[in-house]
Amino acid sequence: HINLQHASMKILTSTLTFLLLTTLCMAQEWVRQNPFAHLSQLHDIDFDGKYGVAVGDDARLFTTNNGGANWIERKSVPTTTFLTAAKVVPGTMGQMILAGGDSLVVLSRDGGNTWATSHNELPYAYKFQVLENGTLMALGSDFGIYSVDNGLIWQPFNMPAPGVTAGHFINTLEGWVAVGSFDNVQVYHTTNRGFDWEILDPLKHPYISGIEMIDESVGFLASRDHVYKTIDGGVTWVQLNSFPAGGGIQDLFVIDQDRIWTALNNGSIYLSTNGGFQWEEKTPDVLSNNRTLGIWANTQGQVWTVGKYVSILYSPDFGLTWTDQYPASKQTLFEPSFYNAFVGFVGGADGTIMRTRNSGAVWERVDFPRNENFFGTVMTGDSTVVAASGTGKVFRSTNFGNTWNQIGANMGQIKDLYAISGSTFLVTNEIGEIYKTVDTGNNWERVYDGPQSLNSITFYDAAFGWAVGTGGMILVTKDGGDSWEIQFNDFDLDFSDVYFPNNLEGWVTSRKLSDSIWHTTNGGQEWSAVGLPISTFWHAVSFSTPLRGWIVGGSTDNGVIYRTDDGGQTWILDHTSPDPLLGIYSIQNSETAWAVGFGGNIVKYSSCGTPPLLHELRGTHEPCVGDTINFTISFDDVDIFDWTFPSDWIVIGTSNSSNIQFIAGSSPGQVSVQGSDACGDTTAIVASDVTPVIIPDLQISEDFGILISNVDIGNFQWLFEGAIIPGATGATYKPLVNGTYQLHYTTLTSGCETFSNTFKYVLISTPRYDIDKLLAYPNPAGDYIILRYHDGKPIPTGSQISLTTMDGRVAFQTIANGNQVSLRDVPPGIYSLHVQTKQEILLRKILIE
Repeated sequence: HINLQHASMKILTSTLTFLLLTTLCMAQEWVRQNPFAHLSQLHDIDFDGKYGVAVGDDARLFTTNNGGANWIERKSVPTTTFLTAAKVVPGTMGQMILAGGDSLVVLSRDGGNTWATSHNELPYAYKFQVLENGTLMALGSDFGIYSVDNGLIWQPFNMPAPGVTAGHFINTLEGWVAVGSFDNVQVYHTTNRGFDWEILDPLKHPYISGIEMIDESVGFLASRDHVYKTIDGGVTWVQLNSFPAGGGIQDLFVIDQDRIWTALNNGSIYLSTNGGFQWEEKTPDVLSNNRTLGIWANTQGQVWTVGKYVSILYSPDFGLTWTDQYPASKQTLFEPSFYNAFVGFVGGADGTIMRTRNSGAVWERVDFPRNENFFGTVMTGDSTVVAASGTGKVFRSTNFGNTWNQIGANMGQIKDLYAISGSTFLVTNEIGEIYKTVDTGNNWERVYDGPQSLNSITFYDAAFGWAVGTGGMILVTKDGGDSWEIQFNDFDLDFSDVYFPNNLEGWVTSRKLSDSIWHTTNGGQEWSAVGLPISTFWHAVSFSTPLRGWIVGGSTDNGVIYRTDDGGQTWILDHTSPDPLLGIYSIQNSETAWAVGFGGNIVKYSSCGTPPLLHELRGTHEPCVGDTINFTISFDDVDIFDWTFPSDWIVIGTSNSSNIQFIAGSSPGQVSVQGSDACGDTTAIVASDVTPVIIPDLQISEDFGILISNVDIGNFQWLFEGAIIPGATGATYKPLVNGTYQLHYTTLTSGCETFSNTFKYVLISTPRYDIDKLLAYPNPAGDYIILRYHDGKPIPTGSQISLTTMDGRVAFQTIANGNQVSLRDVPPGIYSLHVQTKQEILLRKILIE
């Protein structure tokens, strides 16, 4: 029911745009809490080895230097509004990056840390190229530009007409572009950099989203549901075998003549390994209702695609498995329920339930099996929640969702859930049944069996309740749900939600395309349609007082919230979102509400009644470089959190949260946060100094049979075959047996840890003589000892002398320079004396007193 015909979409979009402009001040009181401050879609992605860039709406710009294991959000120039194309310039180690979109070309020369405008007024850039001679080329909808000096100066060149959607140049002179009105798009060709353009093939297309030429003869183009190939430089384009229609190709990536990737508007991805004669679907299946808008792949089978909801999907195995490299819960959310203004739950798709304890400043995900879709979620206490799934199961938790018990099953596809009390619940399902339990789910009774799906249920008190569904069905009960009767029925309607602020006044929404909300003032005995400003699919309604209420809905790519402050006599646009909103919950007698929908979208309405405040900032001041750490700020009435941090620190997930998670970089500086409410009132900045601890690159090596660390300050622990060697806690160690050794290191103050390389040690096979070969006296020794051969000859100058304890620790080392060796700094004890010359090792045991 979400899809509209294309023509209807244009009308609706125009209407929404006009209404948004006329009510902009009202829209400022809703703040998105999840998954990101902007529920943007990303348009393009590019890689050069492990260095990558992804760009999209709301000037979203991300870079990675490790193949997407971590994406860093960057800030472009302030005048950028949306970005549609990006390029990592090959051979620059990810330092030089181009991005463009609405009108600017922006350039970074330091890996994305800073950006500058490289060229003004390039409308709707759709592609960057780096040609073999190093020339940079940017293709826009109305003209193109090129630079021969790494973006310092750009020169323009012509397109055949405004409105170009795709193109490709194989050198600075020869290129192909697509332009034309809908169903009349053709490919133009130039051999003199746009001075002249000609049409080589009269074939017309509905739309062309991509042109990729391998050389001057062979190339491919994507035209809505088909891929075409040319082997004669565009003189003829031949349609290749198509894949299932209706997806709409958004991007085309050609590795070579055989391997071709396409990204589709419906979220599907297709791969051909034989030049387009056969296609295999590689559906990411990561996000519901997703859209793939850009794709990049390499010959090793690594694939990245970007799309809606700030998703960066990655496959390491030619599309067999996928993960989202930019984490957040982006599954569709259906219904919120709050115990008070701070504690709440939201039921969602794909086994997702979201929870918060702090008014939505932090949302946590509770995971169920992906086949569970929670259309009904109700809080019955400050830590107790009940959730009903489309699989016919009901679950209950009494510890804030940490553990769950199943309290119901086999009740069809449950559409809604209502709790009259902590033990009495009712559910509705898709075949028109209502089930009720009065003993917390131990027993369920079917109390109604009707012909149409019942989508929503509500009660005013323990006795009076209503249920609504398809066929314009409205049911009423006056005995707590034990019996039901039809109150209203209109088969032209399809009701989605019902809400009664009191026992007389009620509201019902329709999920069919409608410009009305249905209203009663006498407990449902009579219902009338109340006109709304626009027609769309309406999904939910909630009132915080009999006068103040909200209605939510939308269609593809448009979500809306309308508000009334006069009991529904007039409705005004209060908020827009990139996708439909499906559920809403308002706190009674308060101006606080939450709405949820596609893409994990959670938005909060705040009245801004009291000024926002920030309090104590907590976090790790001396983190180890590379560690994942948290910073948390306590607050009052803050809706938006604006964090700043050192440039090489990486934020994991959303930053609009009172609890932010970092991967610590090596740069010192400050972590700071400033808060604001939905109306723009700001707090003072709260900051904390951070000094990351750089862990040394620990290496061990062998010197004359002794293992030595390249670091001499810190806490050490030697390992043999992965096990701790008791007492071996120095920077050096004398192995006693063959095997693999390793050193575990911990910094003195911060406790940062690392391991050295492993070292395969083999005892030196040199003669070992008895104690008569070496004279060591006096023994016991005091401050010194004299060493000679048994025959009185001196020990060779330069011989390695060491004392090791009985557990293998090296206590003393020196180089022979004469017969006498000072022992003043050696603690008393029994030691093994080693004298290693160029030819042999001499051993003795000595006692130092």
